[in-house]
Amino acid sequence: MIDVEKGAIKCYNEPRNAKYQWCRLLKTKSVEEQEDILRKIGEEVMGKEVKERLKKETKKYSEDEQTYELYTELSHEEIVKNTIRANSLEEGINKGISIGEKNGEAKAKIELAKNMLKKDIPIQDIIDITGLSKEEIIS
Repeated sequence: MIDVEKGAIKCYNEPRNAKYQWCRLLKTKSVEEQEDILRKIGEEVMGKEVKERLKKETKKYSEDEQTYELYTELSHEEIVKNTIRANSLEEGINKGISIGEKNGEAKAKIELAKNMLKKDIPIQDIIDITGLSKEEIIS
């Protein structure tokens, strides 16, 4: 037997696991979001026929407010907000990682250029190797 109350709590605390995706699928009313979740779950988990049948049944039950409320203590609006928060958090983390990588690459190039200057390597060679401008190398 599935304990939906415990599952609802767990669903929004572990956004990167498959259980989270299944919980979102069962709780969402948005057809577009359901399709997105099914893509994430993937064909390898279920065959195409099973996937289509699940999609149809999920849509049927998630559109019925009384049935929907049986499976969650959260309102649809709260679930949508939680889903948006989880997705936003993941996007923010990915953006932060990307910015950090770019900053790290830039610092590494500057450090390399400084070391090359100490070895009296011509500035034009440093520009060609690092891709930095003359101003960036001199500063």
